[in-house]
Amino acid sequence: MDSTNSFFGITPEAFGAIGALAAVDKLSFDLAAGEILGIGGPNGPGEDDRFADLVATNLGGNQGTNFVREDAELGLPCKVAGFNLNTADAWAAGPGNLSGIWPTVWHQDIGTPGTKAFVAAFRKKYGKTPENHAWIEYVSLKVLAQAMNEIKSTDNDKLIAHLEKQPQFDLLKPRKGYFRSWDHQMQQEAYTFTVKAPGTYKEAWDFLAFSAPIPRADQPLELLAPTRAQSECKM
Repeated sequence: MDSTNSFFGITPEAFGAIGALAAVDKLSFDLAAGEILGIGGPNGPGEDDRFADLVATNLGGNQGTNFVREDAELGLPCKVAGFNLNTADAWAAGPGNLSGIWPTVWHQDIGTPGTKAFVAAFRKKYGKTPENHAWIEYVSLKVLAQAMNEIKSTDNDKLIAHLEKQPQFDLLKPRKGYFRSWDHQMQQEAYTFTVKAPGTYKEAWDFLAFSAPIPRADQPLELLAPTRAQSECKM
């Protein structure tokens, strides 16, 4: 960020229940160039109007969906980026409302054999395209089954000890993932997505444009994760 831009963060914790109209009234503050200010509120009540160069949200579920809809309705001049918007929530917001850049851990257009087979089987059984939570549920069971098969046991302590050795798991992505031994966090590729140009897609779920995997193939997976010194999580 250069020193002339302001950064604005929206989180759901700072505000309690709000009415349908005025969520924030008579708010003023001083912000020097280069400073970072965060103001939170549920359901995207429009706190970012007029003074932000970038709105970074961490709203989950329907809060995130409501925010992007209200952002589109109000025509706010700020750029939007988020830390949490599932593909199902993005689809619910709709192509006329969604804007900005968002992260996801998986999407249906990944060109690996595993993803292609999973998407085809899901569509055949349920008649719709799987969103990333369907992938999470499937891969979680797949990882657990692989670990139990490798140690020939269902014992919790033995499973934890095995996972701390960082065996690799096929996550239906180009690179395999693993649980980091000291904080038990899955290290894996991620993706960003934004919205395709109007007229370039045919189906309702196909309006999202996804990035290449992050990190790049020549970078370590842990590039996305906090280091041991930065993390408060110690298992």
